Amino acid sequence: MSTQSVKVNARGEVLQIRSPAEFFAENQNIAGFDNPGKCLYTTIRELVENSLDAAESIGVLPQIDVTITEMDEAAFNTSRDIQVTTRFDKDLYSDPKEKKRKQPPSAVVNEMKQAESDEYDDDAPLKPKKKLKYDEDAPLKPRKTVKSAGTSPTTPSTATVAAPSPKQNAAPVNRNAIMYYKIEVKDNGCGMAHAQIPNMLGRVLAGSKYGVRQTRGKFGLGAKMARTCALIWSKKSTGMPITVRSAHMSKANTMPKHVSFCKLDIDIFKNEPNVLEHYKSRNIEEMTGTELTVTVGGNWTTYRSRIVHYFQQLAIITPYAQLELSFIKGKHKEFTMRYDRRSDQMPPTAQQVQHHPLALNDLLLAQLMEHSKQRTLHGFLCHDLAAVDANLATRIVNELDTPFTLDMDIHTLTSNHIHQVVRLLKEMHFNVPDGHWLSPAGEYNLRLGILKELEPDMVATHTYKTSEFEGHALIVEAAVSVGGAPMKEGISIYRFANRIPLLFEAGGDVVTRTANKDINWTYYKMDPKRDKIGVFVSIVSTKIPFKGTGKEYIGDDIPAIKDAVKQCLRQCCSQLRVKLVQRHLKHDKQERKQKLRRYIPDVTRALFGVLERMNSHPSPSTSTTAATLTQSQREFLEAKAELQASIRGKTLSAAILAEKLLVVVKRCDDQVALDYVAKPSEKTKSCVFAASVPLNARSTLLDPPIAHPVATFQLFSVVMMAAATPV
Repeated sequence: MSTQSVKVNARGEVLQIRSPAEFFAENQNIAGFDNPGKCLYTTIRELVENSLDAAESIGVLPQIDVTITEMDEAAFNTSRDIQVTTRFDKDLYSDPKEKKRKQPPSAVVNEMKQAESDEYDDDAPLKPKKKLKYDEDAPLKPRKTVKSAGTSPTTPSTATVAAPSPKQNAAPVNRNAIMYYKIEVKDNGCGMAHAQIPNMLGRVLAGSKYGVRQTRGKFGLGAKMARTCALIWSKKSTGMPITVRSAHMSKANTMPKHVSFCKLDIDIFKNEPNVLEHYKSRNIEEMTGTELTVTVGGNWTTYRSRIVHYFQQLAIITPYAQLELSFIKGKHKEFTMRYDRRSDQMPPTAQQVQHHPLALNDLLLAQLMEHSKQRTLHGFLCHDLAAVDANLATRIVNELDTPFTLDMDIHTLTSNHIHQVVRLLKEMHFNVPDGHWLSPAGEYNLRLGILKELEPDMVATHTYKTSEFEGHALIVEAAVSVGGAPMKEGISIYRFANRIPLLFEAGGDVVTRTANKDINWTYYKMDPKRDKIGVFVSIVSTKIPFKGTGKEYIGDDIPAIKDAVKQCLRQCCSQLRVKLVQRHLKHDKQERKQKLRRYIPDVTRALFGVLERMNSHPSPSTSTTAATLTQSQREFLEAKAELQASIRGKTLSAAILAEKLLVVVKRCDDQVALDYVAKPSEKTKSCVFAASVPLNARSTLLDPPIAHPVATFQLFSVVMMAAATPV
């Protein structure tokens, strides 16, 4: 629909009707296109996430390659065959204020005085203005050298004011300057059907993800709508079309017969694609997936770290994907970052579900009734709504009373009737929406992603039970890590929504506020300022309650989400607390042993000195005093005599005494460890992480169960046979 102008009154006021593409072109910040750097980041992110969706939709492990080529003005003009003309009138490109600022103060004062004299002396003949001696193009001369007191003319120790260096004279880098970037994204996904490519890329609000389903897109339409916004930004910043090569396949392990090629841009005012080339050819090279190339304006300097962090966090939440990012500047490749696949277990594909009664409003209920295949009110309630069976539908209709009946035609309901139904459903109690149709990353993948990218000392994960927000199912997964070389001291927070990394506006997010205010880290034996603590929270739902214009964070004003995040983090911290206590005990044991060993030389020296002094004084004869000594005294004298004989025979020395003391220290430490193990209240067994994995075609056969007092294990027979096969 193109922009239409309709005259509404006699004063000439005009009502303009704009197309969706034109609206997003004028309000691009809604889709995340705020500034040149953010535009580049959003374009890359949306294309990558669309490639992930394409691969996951057919059950293929994603493999995505992203290449960013930077072009300056000359290279961009060459690619578009634009000839740069010579600039003749230089005053058109100079800023008067900047020119005024560069003039020396004396010249400005002289001009002001000259202007004042010309203003008040009307009869004076006009005199030609004196030409300023200051020449902007002349090189700056160093000032004269001022000799310091008490120095000879030949000594170089003089106080000088040197001319500014070229770096000081250079203009500051404009962080909002626009460069040009060609972005190429390749994937191994399902591709796009030949006839659907123009509408899928060149029409806003033409996505394939309507309905109640978990999607990566922020507008409920998947990444296809944001990809169209990237095409709009490309048209605004460079005017160059988008190029697509796609090989469509409906299921995995099938080779497409044809490859489609399409070159198009978008007619913003009509919200329709402008196809320049569109054809298909035989798939001779056995291509799979999609190759998409788009040229946009952006700023790599300001958002390089954001793009790299995005890929790192994407590798954490999707360890089953292989990602590669390459940046090329000129003829030299600046860098290439590759994130290898760590897991081969993909989360289950998110399925479309029916609307929950608590998620309905007047407009949505009227829309559902209009498109429903059911004719009666009873049939609509029990077939088109979730959590409503035939018995409950009958009770709902009876509760509505007249004029509602079980056989009432839903197409005859008025707006008042619809409002009555919605109000009653809002007041009723329903079961929590089923979360089996969601697609969380899973504790297994989340743990593997964290271990692969950050290499922490220990990790704990937890998944909270399915919650409900405005009739939409909600699952919160969390992980807390301690240590790791790439981590910095303090709390580092990683946020994910529908398996999308959230990098902006973290201060107001529910995860940030909960981790910083509601968790007592010291109780769990962690120092939030000195320890390297990583907090990872992933929220998946059919409706993510984003806040702000750019939808970059989730507010903490929703009790269901805040409580789920808090409980998840506390469970993770409780798991880590057991391990940290054991580590602290082990550390204390090592410190105690080191302290005892530190005093062994001094103790040995003192003991051996006492023994030598005892050896210098002869002991009284045992036979002469045997009648007057007790049994213990006689044993002491015998041991003393034996010890003196050892010293005289040099069978006991200071070195031997030190070795004996070391044995005693070790024996004491072992006894402390045995006493700790013997305590019934302490758990000394190491925890083993176990997670269920989805069954696939290769793992349908199971071995007999292995019984244990705590749990029963059952292994895949395919896995055991593969392990038993000799290499």
